[in-house]
Amino acid sequence: MTVWALLFLSFLCLTLGRTVSARLNIAGYFKDRAADHYLAKAGVQAAIQVLNDDQTQYDSLNDAWSDNEILFKDVNLPTGKYSVSYRSPQLKYGLTDEERKININTASEDTLTALLVIAGCPDPEADQLASCIIDWRDEDSEPLTGGAEDIYYNSLSVPYSCKDAGFQSPEELLLVKGMNDEIFSKIKDEITVFGDGSININTAGKDVLCAIGMGAALAEKIANYRLGPDGQEATSDDSSFESLENITEKLSLTESETEIINSLKASRLIAVASNNFKVASRGSVINGTASSEIICIIGRDGVIKYWHQN
Repeated sequence: MTVWALLFLSFLCLTLGRTVSARLNIAGYFKDRAADHYLAKAGVQAAIQVLNDDQTQYDSLNDAWSDNEILFKDVNLPTGKYSVSYRSPQLKYGLTDEERKININTASEDTLTALLVIAGCPDPEADQLASCIIDWRDEDSEPLTGGAEDIYYNSLSVPYSCKDAGFQSPEELLLVKGMNDEIFSKIKDEITVFGDGSININTAGKDVLCAIGMGAALAEKIANYRLGPDGQEATSDDSSFESLENITEKLSLTESETEIINSLKASRLIAVASNNFKVASRGSVINGTASSEIICIIGRDGVIKYWHQN
């Protein structure tokens, strides 16, 4: 009887031990997840503070908010660390301004077509897809030439209506007729739904500058001027345009290039400052096995316009 009692108590203790251990592990996991989340939030707050401290009237890639490992790489706190980083085209630490991208809610059909052609779409396909994008966001139900409205979308095997309103996220493009994963993957880093549509010529890449109508030669001049003497992007000797008037003052432009700049200025398609920034902040506790990431869009004034966490 004593032996059987001891065996029973041993089995009971073993079972209880395993149950308690599992529950402690689960509790520890959720505790770490909560701590990871707040560490990631600390990275977002750090980004907001950096923007608040930036009092310049123009934004460029050598500003403190862009590509700054001291401020944003593995910043240690008492309970863990956070990093604020982005990948374009390689891992960098800092924020991404949305004004370096084309706003698909405001871009003209010509700009959208040009961007798609640069991404590798054949001209006829790019024209049609640009028309479909315009039809998706405009308020009427009349399709443009090559475009698509409710008649097309309601005929699909899984029907849905044409939105006839602005895009809320770049991924919404995948609902548009003609758009697919391959095309989207080529343009996703060049598009946004934030801002007024003005492109910051201090931060935009050559493809975006070409898409808004600058032409390859003018886009090359602007990009090369920004690099500074060392020929490297986002370094301390970068050159910037402090105002739109600086473009014609600092660059040797042809008469046609000057006309292009003046036209873009008149249309308010170019600027030298950015007002919306993407933050990707990851937090992890000391000796933790997981991490939490927050991706958000914040305005220059610190207002959060988009928030996603995992």
